[in-house]
Formats: sequence, structure tokens, C-alpha cells
Amino acid sequence: MDALKDQAEVERLAEDILAARQLLIDLDRRRNETREALACFRQAKVDPKVWFFAGDFSMRLDRDSAKARIESEQEQLNDEIETIRTSLKESTRQLELLEARLHPNAKSATGAVSASTFSNLKPANLNDLLESRRNK
Repeated sequence: MDALKDQAEVERLAEDILAARQLLIDLDRRRNETREALACFRQAKVDPKVWFFAGDFSMRLDRDSAKARIESEQEQLNDEIETIRTSLKESTRQLELLEARLHPNAKSATGAVSASTFSNLKPANLNDLLESRRNK
């Protein structure tokens, strides 16, 4: 019975990972669209008002207001993407741990060290590097 529950958990985690990856693709597409829109504001053409499309309707806004809205959306997208990437890493780590528990003698698909081994690494700062040189 536990094996059945574990297999169901593996399937749930795998589905969550696939859904998160697809959501990342969609959000990245939207982020690229907003980046392109911001690039249009940097062009030399200076119109006092621009057309702004929001959902199913369009409106004419002054240039600064439209640019501020697009920049705000860009920041929201960046935050959402970062949140999803963090949860994706955690879900992947949980899946690897669960599969390792279910199949302890099996190697990873690549035969290499699993990604979870390195998922908690942080970059070294200058003090760490200097300390390691002193200890040599």
C-alpha cells in the first residue's frame, strides 16, 4: 500500500513540475512581449499619447503612464517567474529524493551526480576566498 502511495506522490510531483515548466514558458513569453514594448519607448519617436491594450480593451494613455504600467507588469512577471523557479527546484529535489528512496540501487538517467546535490550551493564571497587562501 505504501508503494502505491509513493508512486502516486511521484506522479503528482511530476505533473506539478511539468505544469510549472509550461507556466514558465508562458510567463517568459509575456515578459519578452513587455520587454519589446519597453524597447519601443526608447525609440526616438515621441508621441504624447500611445495606444495601450489591456486584456480585451484598448485605451489611449499618455506616454509616461503607459510606460509605468508596462514596467510594473515587467516587475510582476519577474517576481512570479522567480517564485515559480524556486518552487520548481524544490519540487524537483523532492522528486529526486522520493525516486532515490523507491529505487535506491538505480542510477540517475544521466549517470551523473543529481542536481539536488548542488541545489543548495551559494556563491563564495571575497572573505571566503581569502580565508581559504590563508588556510593553504
